[in-house]
Amino acid sequence: MALFYLATITPTKAELIAALAPAQPWGPPPEEPIEVIGSFRFDDPDARVGIETHLVAAGGTLLQVPLTYRDEPLEGADDALIVQMQHSMLGTRWVYDGLRDPRFVVMLAAVAMIGQGEALGMAVYDGPEPGPRPPIGLTATLDGQPGPLVLAEVTERSR
Repeated sequence: MALFYLATITPTKAELIAALAPAQPWGPPPEEPIEVIGSFRFDDPDARVGIETHLVAAGGTLLQVPLTYRDEPLEGADDALIVQMQHSMLGTRWVYDGLRDPRFVVMLAAVAMIGQGEALGMAVYDGPEPGPRPPIGLTATLDGQPGPLVLAEVTERSR
């Protein structure tokens, strides 16, 4: 189960994505404003890696930006490292291109093959006990049988 913290992170995820996306071959032109619409997470079975996909809009195009957050550098993946992020509760996090992080790829395959869903989580605030995480962001649902085409629907949840 993922733990979610009320924390300050630097750079923010929106800042990170705004710098990353225009520099990618799939990204928007640098002058296009980028709006982060939401995100969804997968649970790491070892509870070590944050696995998250952000959905962003830029110039009428919807983009998925998969990221992983690690508590130490991923050996042999220097070219997939995007930035080191400072998290006020967890310390330094190494942020990687999700599609080049083996943990993300394995979890994405599991989602596609067995329909494993979004990470369940507990919010960790200043109180003595963590509480259930309220639904925020986006929910992705799949419709159809396994095969070459699977329709996906993404809906925004109320905050």
